[in-house]
Amino acid sequence: MSHGEQDGEARLAIHVATRPILVAARLRAIFERLGYSLTPSRPGAGAGPLDAFRLVIAPHDTGAWVVTDVGDALPDELGRLLSQELRATATTVGWTGDVTAVEVAEHGRAVRSLAVNGATVLDGEWPELLARLSAGRAAALASLGLAGFDLDVTAAAALPRAVALDLVPPKGKGEVIEIDPELSCPLCRQAMRRVTGPHGVFYGCIRFPDCKGRLTAKAAGRPG
Repeated sequence: MSHGEQDGEARLAIHVATRPILVAARLRAIFERLGYSLTPSRPGAGAGPLDAFRLVIAPHDTGAWVVTDVGDALPDELGRLLSQELRATATTVGWTGDVTAVEVAEHGRAVRSLAVNGATVLDGEWPELLARLSAGRAAALASLGLAGFDLDVTAAAALPRAVALDLVPPKGKGEVIEIDPELSCPLCRQAMRRVTGPHGVFYGCIRFPDCKGRLTAKAAGRPG
């Protein structure tokens, strides 16, 4: 999937099949755990940090959409993480020009995906979605119950029951959620993510802190 840019080239949104307030609470916990901090100020308002960004969790008939005003604020793996932590189906939609990419995650793992450039399949296998895309991206996604995937932050924030989080990333850190689809937690058998700690790289359970399963890089067969 491509990261999204609000004015531009590519965008990314995540639909989670549960209540917006639950998604917002979990997103706040995830980002705070990763060192992000909440701020009441907005970029451009005079006092807010320039690297701050906004996440909006907007209500939808069957759950909530997560959208952002900064291109790289939503890691590609965030849908999988939310599906695990909320025990709800999460669908990540990325698009730019004629390229559309959709991934459905359950329990921290992708269960179905498709990436196309027009009618050309780039990755994944999802015959029903591929057939529907001939009617256009919006119609195809609406037929899956995913209308509203292209909400921008301003429109999303104006919806009743929408929740906005203004966040500042930790200094010196970029994208930090990196799930390894080939590894399973030794305690609960769920997915694992790569973590860089004070003593080097290790792999921790995606359910942390509920599950404390972890593997050293050596035990995982990965470079340290």
